[in-house]
This record gives sequence, structure tokens and C-alpha cells, in this order.
Amino acid sequence: MLNVPGNNLEMQSFHFGDIELILAEPNQQVRNGLKSALRSQGFYRVTEVTRFRRLKEIVESEALTPDLIITDIELPGGDVCDLCYDIRHHKAGNDPFVPIIATSWSAGEDQVRGVIDSGADDLLIKPISTNNLLARITQLIKARKPFVVTTEYIGPDRRSGEQREGTEDIPTLEVPNKLQAKATGQENVSSEAFQAAVDKAAAVINERKMERHAYQLVYLADHIVPAYKTGAPDGSVNKNVERATYVAQDLSRRMKGTRFSHISELCESLLKVTSTILAAGNSPTAKDLDLLTQLSRAIQAAYSSDEKVVAMAHDITDSIDKAANKVVSG
Repeated sequence: MLNVPGNNLEMQSFHFGDIELILAEPNQQVRNGLKSALRSQGFYRVTEVTRFRRLKEIVESEALTPDLIITDIELPGGDVCDLCYDIRHHKAGNDPFVPIIATSWSAGEDQVRGVIDSGADDLLIKPISTNNLLARITQLIKARKPFVVTTEYIGPDRRSGEQREGTEDIPTLEVPNKLQAKATGQENVSSEAFQAAVDKAAAVINERKMERHAYQLVYLADHIVPAYKTGAPDGSVNKNVERATYVAQDLSRRMKGTRFSHISELCESLLKVTSTILAAGNSPTAKDLDLLTQLSRAIQAAYSSDEKVVAMAHDITDSIDKAANKVVSG
């Protein structure tokens, strides 16, 4: 166990014996050193991983649900930052909130940016001191940062200081922390109640993500349409259309089984429009550009559950389907 003073857990004894820790480190000497240091503090359930494929298998398996992941970002065989991103976006594993400490030999801009964007909790640069590692684990137990959701990011809130004037206020969310619960003996973390808390928080995150996506589609449409209508599209326009396509696809995926599932047909219609715009090169029709504006705003407005908005959604999608059928039959 580890005795660490803290603001909320003054001189609290942490119990690590039941914590399922994944240690993903390709270098045997480094791995042995970290494992020895962890065991000396009471971490007895340590699963060692040397390659990306095995880490991914563990994350996606129901046989072992990790409480803490410590992983080298240069693990051979795959992109660890992409896997962290998928965990946070609930595309991999059952717990999108599992604490993740990334490690690396390099503090280069690309490595740091990759870890930040992935939603990992922390980055430790090697060689790693035992005290530093334990301090980071303790921080995750005592005062883990709340999560924020934007259209591109889900993970710990890294903002510092007061909000700048004119910037958007993005709310934070305290997420379930099985590492803390087990280390402090707060509850039976293997119970269905804890999984229910994870599922409930994941549903809140999902709704916030959908809301951010809806605003993002309007933002993208407001940049795409004027660029084409003024006859001066540049390379960024295609990227914005491709981005709108991805956002609509992810939004449609997230809507399944939620109270916003009725908006999915709008997303499907928007995908048809973005596909047509991309195929037209620099000369999309005015009708498609107008539809992009209408659909993006209808998706955003549909979160109000206004019956008029829902009716408008059906009218727009019906008109698109009829136009498509006319082209096929012609």
C-alpha cells in the first residue's frame, strides 16, 4: 500500500492488491524495473504486454477489464494513440474512462500532441523514476481531472486558468474512476452498480458529443457554402466537406438507440449531399449547397425535439430521395 497526504484523502492508505494494471512496455529491462517498483507498492495483478496487438486484445476482451493502463506509445505493431482515442470514444473496450498513463522516450511535439489528442490522462518521459510514476498514479486517485467533450476530443480537461472572454464555455463531467474506487475501498467495484455508473456517464458523454457534432456541421457548412458560391474554393474546402462527412457518419452512429434516433435520417441525407458535392469537384450545384445549409441547421435544431423541425426533416429527406430516384430511373 502507499500512504500519501492529499487534500481530500489526508494520509489515506491506498490498497492496490486488487487493481488490474496493464503494463505495456516493449523493453524488457524497463518493463522489469517498472513492474518491480509497482509490486513494491502492492500492485500484484500486473499483466505485461510487449506488442500493440496484445494490448488491443486485452482492451477489447470481456475477460479482463483493466483499472489502469500504463503504455509506451511506440508499442510495436500499431498506433497506441489511436487505440486510446478509440477507448475514449467508446469504440474499443467497455470502459471509456479507464485511466491511461502514456510513456515515451521522446518529448517531441508530435509525440506530445498525439498523447494530448488521444485523451490519455498523462505522459511520462523515460527514464521514469519510481517516485514520479507513483505520484502520477496518486494524482489519478486523489484528483483526476474531469472530462470534457468537443467535436474532436473526449478526455481530461487540460484547460488552465480562467476562461478567456469570447470563448465557448464547455461543461466538464466527473467520470467513474474504478482505480480510485478500488484503491480507497469506497465500494464493490465489481458490482453491476458500478458498471451502471459507467454506462450512465458514457450516455451523457455520447449526448454531449452529438450536440458538439451538430454545432460543428453548421460551422462547416457556413465555411463550405460561401467558398463555393464566391467561385474561389481552395484546398481547405474539400477537407471541410470530408470533415462534414465524417462528423455526420459518427453522429449517425452515436444516435442509434438514443432519444435522438429520429435525426439519423437527416444525417443520411447530409451524407448523400456531401458525396455529391465532392464528386462535383469545384462546381457543385447551388441546390446541393443550399441543402447542405438546410440539413446542417435542421440537425442542430432537431435537438429541441420540436415537432415542426421533425416534420421539416422528413420533407427535406423525402425531396432528396425523390430526386435520387428520378436520376436512377432516368
